Amino acid sequence: MQQLIIHEKLPSWNVIIGKSNWRNYKKIKDEWHKLTFVAVKEYKIKPVKEYPVSLYFTCNWRTRQPRDIDSVYIKGIVDGLVECKILEDDNTNFVKIVILEGNIGTGKDEIIIKII
Repeated sequence: MQQLIIHEKLPSWNVIIGKSNWRNYKKIKDEWHKLTFVAVKEYKIKPVKEYPVSLYFTCNWRTRQPRDIDSVYIKGIVDGLVECKILEDDNTNFVKIVILEGNIGTGKDEIIIKII
């Protein structure tokens, strides 16, 4: 198991779609690729050797505002893991399970990603 943490507030698809245009989406996606790259380096994440894997996302939000867990934007992180060559690909031959957990009122915005 490997774990990395991104200390940012994860956007929701509802917000992304609300601001929908290609340039805005690409900007958000590129930003999350960069944040993932920084976390991969910081936590010294190694390329996965055995597949398939499970990805476990724990999304912590600073405030107690309710969130739609099914709207959490993890695509930029997963694609970032592929771009960083941690995952060979993100199709079902390589990633079998994705689990999302959400916690509100934690005092900090962060996403904990476990590659199992």
